[in-house]
Amino acid sequence: MASLRELKKLATRRAISEAAARILLREGLEGLTISLVAEESEVSVRTFHNYFPSIDEALFHFCLDTIEEFLPVVAAYPAGMTMTEVFEDIAVKGLTDEDSEFGSIATLFQIQEHMSARSRFIPHHEEIHAVLHKFLGAFIQLYPELKEAEIALYLQVGAATIVWTADELNRLKVDSPQQVARREDKEAFIRRAFTTLRAIK
Repeated sequence: MASLRELKKLATRRAISEAAARILLREGLEGLTISLVAEESEVSVRTFHNYFPSIDEALFHFCLDTIEEFLPVVAAYPAGMTMTEVFEDIAVKGLTDEDSEFGSIATLFQIQEHMSARSRFIPHHEEIHAVLHKFLGAFIQLYPELKEAEIALYLQVGAATIVWTADELNRLKVDSPQQVARREDKEAFIRRAFTTLRAIK
């Protein structure tokens, strides 16, 4: 059992990594600075460096923690749901509720896209692929009739659809806030996106 000191350190690490992810989604890469992450997580810049050598490392640990939390969520989807239905459900649950929006699988996909683009800058970046394979494994368990390559492709397409939908909802929030003000409007937008995906021949 972890000591009180160890639990406090884990909580601080989580607060820093979540702040980095939150700022990335809110401000974009250009607004993501160590000083802002430290301020938002209520620690000093020195404390940030005690936990992470870089912002990329903080984001990587956010991905690690989030994947661990959502492996049982993926495993809980019932047999018979298509992968598109699963991803649509993930998007609706993650992008319509303001309280759960940040800690969703949808958020993970957005952060992971950034991490994959910058993986060569991260020490031990090969760990990213090992972690993503673990996530892939959860879907392999859910769809044993599919080949691993097929599932990997479905994951890429589903994740890309979620990321695009999240970006569009954020853009609409700024440009036309009245169009996506209510949860029902967000859900309708998400479902239209996945209806379009299913219509591709």
